[in-house]
Amino acid sequence: MFNKISDYFRLKKQDKEEFTLLLSKISNEIPVAEQEFFALFANKNEYIDVRKANDWKNKFSKTHDDASSFLEGGMIEKKKLPRKYEPVFKRIVILYNAIDKKVKEHNKNLLMPEKDNAVQSFSKVCRDAAPTEYQISAILSKDKRILITGAPSTGKTSALMAKYEYLNSKGNKVLLFNAQKTEEISDFALNLLSKNNLPIEFSRLSDMQIKEMILNFFKEKQSDASYRGRLIDYYFNFHTQGKTIKDFQNEEEYEKYISLCPPVTLKGEVVKSYEELAIADFLFSLGIEYNYKAPFINDVMLNGTRLRYRPSFTLPDHGVCINVFFNADESVEEIQNIHKEAEIPLIECYTEEKIAGNMLSKLQKVLSAYNIVFNVKSDAEILDAVQKTDKNFFPLLAESILLNLKTILATGESESTILTVSRTKSKTTLPLYRRRERLISLTLPFCNYYISNVKWDDFSILRFAANKIPTFDINFEYSHIFVDNAENLNAASALFLRILAEKTDCKVVFAGCDWLSPICLNGTDPMYLRDFGRFFPGYDEIVCDKVFNLPAGIYDSMVKFALNNNGNYYHKPSYIKKAIGSIEKTFQSLSEISENLQENIKKGESAIIVCRYDFELEEIKSLTDIPCITVFDISGKYDIVIWYNSKYNNFGYPDEKLCLNNISSLILNRPDSDVFIGERNLLCKAITSTKGRFILLCDPSNVSDYINEISY
Repeated sequence: MFNKISDYFRLKKQDKEEFTLLLSKISNEIPVAEQEFFALFANKNEYIDVRKANDWKNKFSKTHDDASSFLEGGMIEKKKLPRKYEPVFKRIVILYNAIDKKVKEHNKNLLMPEKDNAVQSFSKVCRDAAPTEYQISAILSKDKRILITGAPSTGKTSALMAKYEYLNSKGNKVLLFNAQKTEEISDFALNLLSKNNLPIEFSRLSDMQIKEMILNFFKEKQSDASYRGRLIDYYFNFHTQGKTIKDFQNEEEYEKYISLCPPVTLKGEVVKSYEELAIADFLFSLGIEYNYKAPFINDVMLNGTRLRYRPSFTLPDHGVCINVFFNADESVEEIQNIHKEAEIPLIECYTEEKIAGNMLSKLQKVLSAYNIVFNVKSDAEILDAVQKTDKNFFPLLAESILLNLKTILATGESESTILTVSRTKSKTTLPLYRRRERLISLTLPFCNYYISNVKWDDFSILRFAANKIPTFDINFEYSHIFVDNAENLNAASALFLRILAEKTDCKVVFAGCDWLSPICLNGTDPMYLRDFGRFFPGYDEIVCDKVFNLPAGIYDSMVKFALNNNGNYYHKPSYIKKAIGSIEKTFQSLSEISENLQENIKKGESAIIVCRYDFELEEIKSLTDIPCITVFDISGKYDIVIWYNSKYNNFGYPDEKLCLNNISSLILNRPDSDVFIGERNLLCKAITSTKGRFILLCDPSNVSDYINEISY
C-alpha cells in the first residue's frame, strides 16, 4: 500500500514538472516571436510582402495555438494555468491577430506618395471614372503574388489593366494573358521551347474540326460490336431526358414538359410518356410487333365515361396487352377486371419501376413467361432507326465528348485514374453514376484515338513545356505575369504558369470572378481561385465589392439565378451606381425586335446578340444586321444585349443532355452541386455585358423554365 502511494506522488510530481517545463518553453518562445515581429516593421521604407507575414505566422503558429489553448479556458488537461503566464501568453495572441492589418497599414503608408500615379494610370484605362480604394491597393501592391477577386462588374479587370499601365510607365515589362484564350499561353510556350532548341510544329485544330473527327470516329466504330452496343445502350438509357410525372409538382407542369419534349419512338410515333417510350423502343429492339393505343378488342368504357379503353400497347401476334400506370391507385382494378372478362392477359408496368430502373427487366421476364419469342433486331438496324428518329443524337454526343476530351487533356489524368475516380465516387453520385460510366466508356476510346493521331495540341504543348522549363536556362525579360479572367484558366495553363513563375522568380497577378464562370470549360477547375494558395502560396487577395456599370435590379436577379443557393458567394457588393436597367422577356421574333431596335435605338447606343452555340451564328446573321457572338467570346459592355435561344429543349437553354454529360465533376473539384450551375453562369456572363437592357428572346409556346425564373 505504501509503495502505491509513493508511486502516485512521484508520478504527480513528474507530471507537474513536465507541465511547468512546457509553460516555460512557450514563455521563452514569445519574446523571440516579438523580436522578429518588430524587426519585420523596423524599416519604414521597406515594402513587406505578404509572404513575410505568413512566414512569421507559420513559424510561431504552434506557440500561438498552445498559448491560445491555455488562455481560452484558463485550463488544459485539467491543469490550471498559473496567473503569472497569462500576460505573456496574451502578447503572442495580440501579435498574431494584428499582423495582417499592420502589414496593410505599413504598406499603405509607404505607397501613399504613389497614389496620384495610380489614379493617373487608372484614368488611362477607364476614362471619366475614379478608382476605388481596393483598385488603388491592387495597382500599388508590390506583393509577389496577387489575386484580385470579386463578383461580376466589380472592377477586377480595370484594376488589373491599370496596374499593367502603371508598371509599364515604371519601365517594367509585363506579360499579359487572357485565361479564356488557351492558344495565347500555348503560343508563348511554343516560343519558349523554340528558344531552347525544342521547336514544335503543329496545326491547331478548331472545335469544329475535332467534332468532325468525333463524328467520323462514330462511323468507324459502328463496325465494332462492343462500341456499337455502348452507343445503343447510351441512346436507350441516357440520351433522352426521360422525366416522369414524379419529377414535377403537378400534372400541369408535367403535361407542359411532355408537349415541349415529346417522346418519339424508333418507329417515329409520338407517345404520351417516357415510360411508354422505353417500352416501345424495347419492343421494337426485340422485334415484337405492337400497336400503340389501339382500341381494345371489346367495346368497353372507363370510369363510367364514354372514353373507350385503349391499352398502352397491344401485341396482335400474341394476344397480350401492356399498360403503363402512374401509380397503383389509378384505375388498375377496373382495367384488370376488363382483361379478366375478355380473357386477354395484361402486363402491368409502373412509373416507380421506371424510376427504379427495373421496368424493362421485369417486362422481359413476363414476356418470356408468355412464351413470346424475341426476334432481336441487329445493332445496325437499331442504329439506323436511331439516326432517322433523332438526327441530333450523334452531333450532341460529339459535343459532350469534346467537352470531356478537353477536361481530360487539360488535367492530364490517365485512363486508369479516371476509371478509378469514377468507381470511387459511385456512391456519392449514384443518380448520375451509370450515365457517367457509359459516357466514359464512349469518351476514353476517342481520347486514345485523338492522342494517337494528334501528337501536339495546346494542352500537350503546355504540359510538355511545364515539364521542360526546370531544365532551361531562361533569360526572362518580364517582371510580372498578368492573367485576366482567371476563373477560366484550364489545368494545363495553370501548371505551365506556375512552373514558369517558379523558375523565373517572376511576380504574378491574377484577376477573376470568384463565383461566376463557365464551369469546366477546357478543363477549368472552378476551385482554382478558391484554392489559389495551393498553386501560388503566400499571396495577397484583394477583394472587390462595389458593382460598376451593372444596374442594381439586374445584378440582384442574376445573383439569385446564377448561384441558385449553391455557390460560395460570401459577400454582398454595394452599388456605387444605381443605373436603371431591366431583364426583359419578349415573344417577338428576332427579325421583329431587330427592326424595332433599329428604328428606336439612340445615337451612340450599342447592341449585340448572344447565343450558346456556334451553329446559331449563321442563323442569326441571316435574320438581322445586329452583331452576334457566342457567350464564350463576349467581352466589354453594350447598351442592349439580346439572348437568342431561350427554348425549353432542342439545343435551348440550358441543354440538359450536355449538362448531365460532363464528366469533369469526376476528376475536378467542384464546389457546386447543381448540375445546371455552369449553364446558368454562361447566361449570367452574357447578362454582365449589359449597361441597361437585357432581352430574352422567347418562343411563346416554348419558354424555358429557367428564363421564367430570371425574368420575374
